[in-house]
Amino acid sequence: MLAVQLVDIEKRYHDRDVLQSICLHVEAGEYMVLLGESGCGKTTMLRTIAGLESADGGRVEFGGVDVSRIAARKRDVSMLFQRDALYPHMTLRQTMAFPMKGLVSDSETQQRIERAAKLLGLDAMLDRHPEHFSGGELRRGGLAKMVVRQASIRLLDEPLSALDGPVRHQFQQDLQRWHREIPGTTIHVTHDGDEAMRMADRVAVMHQGQIVQVGTPEEIFHHPCCLSVAKSIGSPPINVLGGELRQGELRVHASDDPIELNPAVGPRHDGHVFVAIRPEGFGIVASSGANDAIASTTSAIRFSGVCRSSLVYGGQCHASFETQNEILDATLPADCGVQRGDPVTIAAMLADVHLFDGEGKRIEVAR
Repeated sequence: MLAVQLVDIEKRYHDRDVLQSICLHVEAGEYMVLLGESGCGKTTMLRTIAGLESADGGRVEFGGVDVSRIAARKRDVSMLFQRDALYPHMTLRQTMAFPMKGLVSDSETQQRIERAAKLLGLDAMLDRHPEHFSGGELRRGGLAKMVVRQASIRLLDEPLSALDGPVRHQFQQDLQRWHREIPGTTIHVTHDGDEAMRMADRVAVMHQGQIVQVGTPEEIFHHPCCLSVAKSIGSPPINVLGGELRQGELRVHASDDPIELNPAVGPRHDGHVFVAIRPEGFGIVASSGANDAIASTTSAIRFSGVCRSSLVYGGQCHASFETQNEILDATLPADCGVQRGDPVTIAAMLADVHLFDGEGKRIEVAR
């Protein structure tokens, strides 16, 4: 296994900076996910690691060795593209064997093919052509090529995209089993925050050609460094509201009352702010019962409105509320009893609120 180090990587297309001073260290054996919206540069970064793109500046290191000038075919890398790249005129067995010619013996190649097929449940498909494969089987066939290659560094470009729910879940399990049973360093690109949370040891969040935060899924979820990171993780998405901060007092648009913040939030942050609350951060305000903590504290932001939808599934109530022309999504206990059309006051404790300045940078608030 090899560690991957990107040092000040720059890439430009015409007059556009696609990658800007990218620095990233991926530990040997780690499962790293690059998360970002379409066009942020994550696939270009993957292709640069593979050697399919040349950086305009900086260097790529594998295990401490600069490989920036080494051709892609000579790098210890395998890559799964968004398109499955199975040869239509070859059986799966032939496709898996083709890139191994001259690298290992024929008997070793066949042993690897049998092992990969067993790992991914493709034993019965080895002597069939791709035209007879389902979408999920095609994707697993592409992964089987990587398993046979046994490269130290494995690159996955949106591997779960365009797969239906059950097939997507199965292929996710295939990827996790492969990473666990055949050691290597895996770098996985996606635009899906939930996918990143499920798969990654660590997540590197990209925005407009830069890496803005690297951390465990828990760190990214609970302590986003900026608004773009907060919005990249979570389903339903995080609620984002405007607000004003003046001398430690926070007024949130659509909220009932101002909130006094810790004095450490000084006047340098005064002005327009963004207030972000995840759906699971809300509770229903009540005079008695389970929500007494919210009802009795001043460290909560309250919103009075009307329930516009309510659906119970997965042991939770997924509801939306309209309050002063804002729609808020909330994930509540299944037995909360909220029905469509009910007037309701919901609230979020300050500990569940993320605050960002007008440029989207995090404001730390003592909790």
